[in-house]
Amino acid sequence: MKGMGGGGGAATAGYLREHAPVAEARQAGRAKPFPPIEPFDSGMLEVGDGHAVYYEQCGNPFGKPAVVLHGGPGGGLTPAYRQFHDPLAYRIVLLDQRGCGRSTPYASVEANTTWHLVADLELLRQHLGIERWQVFGGSWGSTLSLAYAETHPSRVTELIIRGIFLCRCSCLLAHFLLGCVFTPPALWRRQSEVDWLYQSGCNQLFPDRWEDFISVIPPGERAAPPEAIGFVEAYRRRLIRDDGVEIEAARAWARWEDCVGGLFPPDPATEEFAEPFDKTSHPTDQRSLALSRIENHFFSHGGFFEPESQLLDNIDKIRHSKPPHEPHHPRCLARSVSLLLSAGQSPPRSFRGDTTSCVRRRPHGSCIARFRRPSL
Repeated sequence: MKGMGGGGGAATAGYLREHAPVAEARQAGRAKPFPPIEPFDSGMLEVGDGHAVYYEQCGNPFGKPAVVLHGGPGGGLTPAYRQFHDPLAYRIVLLDQRGCGRSTPYASVEANTTWHLVADLELLRQHLGIERWQVFGGSWGSTLSLAYAETHPSRVTELIIRGIFLCRCSCLLAHFLLGCVFTPPALWRRQSEVDWLYQSGCNQLFPDRWEDFISVIPPGERAAPPEAIGFVEAYRRRLIRDDGVEIEAARAWARWEDCVGGLFPPDPATEEFAEPFDKTSHPTDQRSLALSRIENHFFSHGGFFEPESQLLDNIDKIRHSKPPHEPHHPRCLARSVSLLLSAGQSPPRSFRGDTTSCVRRRPHGSCIARFRRPSL
């Protein structure tokens, strides 16, 4: 279903009447995800290099376009990704990035880089006949959102990112929030976010889970000196194999990822991946392999950024962007979190009062995450 960016008022009114129950739920003022919905359109898009990506559209076919980017990389979509936006207000576009979910070939790292994914997004936008759209992403999705927005700033109406991950070295947000408790200040500028997650830092938050993570790696490869290969490389050597060793490594990597991916680790007795759309097509071990192999591939290459600070170095390209402001849809969860990036500026006074802010100063600027209290 292409070219739905416009649409007449009569068609929109008919859609709203048909979905009146959703409107009633929205008016109730809930500060929760929107109700589960099914797509009105889906398909496979050939993007080149032997890859085809799955995409779908949900919500209002005549609404404001918004693309939702999942984490990982390699995490794939779950039904929950459809519930961040008000389905009455938004035309919600989702896709499984290369190698994961329902995209093919599965668990492939060939021709799979950040810039391939950026190109895929632009190709999908053109395929759907969308001129400009809101870009929404969390964790790795925030990384990809920034990369896309800086590459195609004229195609982005708003940029909304959460769980921000910049895949870079020096002055980490994670160190300011947690890592400073465990990491000597002298190392802050030398340790990357990836190292903090997979080498030294986060292991002190979840020591029991960390022991499970490193148990896959023989003691001889766990050495601390600089010449040691590190856990990311040790896992890479196992995940690229095809003799069964990769499955054991994938399980351990995915369990650790699941642990550090939220505020509270899951209960080991009940933990499992978030429910995918189709469990029969990719059993748990295969989903673990896609996540771990693709994630490790990206992290082994510094996210394919040159230099690793590329996202912040190019922030001027999107400095004109403003936080989303949609007074006619005050309870849309998609506007509950907005990131403002500004170089060397103090937080504005408007961040006080009706907002709860988390602000951490950095030598190269300030990273301000603004959390709006839900309207009740």
